[in-house]
This record gives sequence, C-alpha cells and structure tokens, in this order.
Amino acid sequence: MMPGFILKKFLLFVGGFFVIFYAAFFLLLLLYSGPGEIDEEDYAYQLVTNWFAGLQIPQNQIELIDSYTLSGAWSGDGEAGFSVRVSGLNEALITGHDGVVRGDSLTAELDNALEFVADLYGGGELNWFPRYQEVLTPEYYVYPFTLDVFDNTTDSARLLILHPADAMAYFVYVKI
Repeated sequence: MMPGFILKKFLLFVGGFFVIFYAAFFLLLLLYSGPGEIDEEDYAYQLVTNWFAGLQIPQNQIELIDSYTLSGAWSGDGEAGFSVRVSGLNEALITGHDGVVRGDSLTAELDNALEFVADLYGGGELNWFPRYQEVLTPEYYVYPFTLDVFDNTTDSARLLILHPADAMAYFVYVKI
C-alpha cells in the first residue's frame, strides 16, 4: 500500500510542476510578444542605413520616423517595418543603384511581393505606410533586399520602398 501512495504523490508533484512550468511559459510569452517598435540598433535599421551608405548618404542624414514590429509568434512568422526621412534622397541617386525598380515597372514577382507586404501594412493597419496602389506609380521605387517565393506565392519579403519626392523610405519585412 505504501509504494502506491508514494507513486501517487510523486505523479501529483510532477504534474503540478508541469502545470506551473507551462503557466509561467505562457505568461512570459504573452508579456514579451506583440507589437513593438524598432530602434536604431535593430538589424533591419542597420541594413537600411548601410544601403544608403552605399549611395553616399551618411547615417546622420537618416531620421527614424515611425516603426512597428511584431514579435513572439510561435510559428516563426515575423513582421517589421519602419519609415525614415533621408536628407539628400533624390531620383538620380536611386536610379543609379542596381536592383532598384520604379513602381510602375515592377516584375510580376516583385509586384506579388509588394502586394503581399502592402496587404499587411499599407492596407490600413499602419497609416504611415504607403498603400499598394500608391507604390505602383512612377513616383515610387522598390528595392528587394530578399524575396522568398514558393509556387508563385511570396513566403517572405524584405523590401525598401523609396519615395524621393518626400525624401522618405519605407522598410518592410514580412514572413509567414
């Protein structure tokens, strides 16, 4: 009778431990996930400032205006976006960089990627992010840092959307 009692107590202890562990895990996940902001130390921000450095635009001419990030997704999904004002940004600098495509001349793959990210950002979730139809004009330019496409469907995109008329640039990263 005694060994069964000990086993029962042991199993109750182990079960209680797991309940407490998982409760703490979910609580921490809720506390540290959700919307946030990007700062100047963020990898994405550094990626963009390095890109502009290639255009001979120093970091002190780049000002972070708005940002948004979503972290803590269990599935590995990720979202990050921000806007920067870039002093000295002009069409001549942009068009001289390899890989930059004017908004009204996007390839089908780049257009799909833009629509993919704009649905999440420019579709009204963030009022500072340009809408899909706006970017499809000659006033905007798009530079793809990375695109992951499977079966003609965008899985992830890291894009820089440039609007030299306002000296603005918008970075977006979406992975689903």
